[in-house]
Amino acid sequence: MRKILLFIVCVISVFCAEAQLNQLFYSEADSIAYRHIQTMKSNVIFVRLPTNHHSVEALEKQKRMKEAQYLRSKAENDNKSVIKAFKSAFTFCEVHFFLAESSEDVKWRDFNGVFVDENLQVIQGAPIPEYDPFYVVDFGKVYFDTFEESFEGIGVMDEYFIQLKKPFPFYVRKYSGIRVIERSNEDLVIELDKKLSDFYKESLKYFPAK
Repeated sequence: MRKILLFIVCVISVFCAEAQLNQLFYSEADSIAYRHIQTMKSNVIFVRLPTNHHSVEALEKQKRMKEAQYLRSKAENDNKSVIKAFKSAFTFCEVHFFLAESSEDVKWRDFNGVFVDENLQVIQGAPIPEYDPFYVVDFGKVYFDTFEESFEGIGVMDEYFIQLKKPFPFYVRKYSGIRVIERSNEDLVIELDKKLSDFYKESLKYFPAK
């Protein structure tokens, strides 16, 4: 019996020593990123859906109604595809959707009448969530501070709409390689889900979940 207890104590000691050793080899940036991924896992992502609102409005002012309707319909179809992709392929954490025009409301945590369903209709009477903090995902043409350029894909931000930084997996490009392979919306979401899940598992080596 004593040998068994001694063995258990030794095993626990080894794991504790390994955890302490691991913590000696991560930077402040690592620590921030690991905290973000663990917080995200237990909270929520809000996906911001672009609507081409300003472009559509400008075309309508110029009486170019067919072009305006085309842009509006394209944005609606793209956004429905994005929602479908998240609902079918994203498992990392809870997710809700809002249109880009509601960005200020989300930033100020005024969630009433903000979230939309798979048909882009406002979810009436939906309970107002209390999330602290939450994260925002941009989908479409995204400007990345880190690269000082825009490209198609997914970008991940904090609740203040500030992009997260490496080593957090804060982006997925629409084009893989030198613009050779174009990922579908579902492919992008699958890749994001995998990156977040893998990074979460990595974080547990340094910060075991409570």
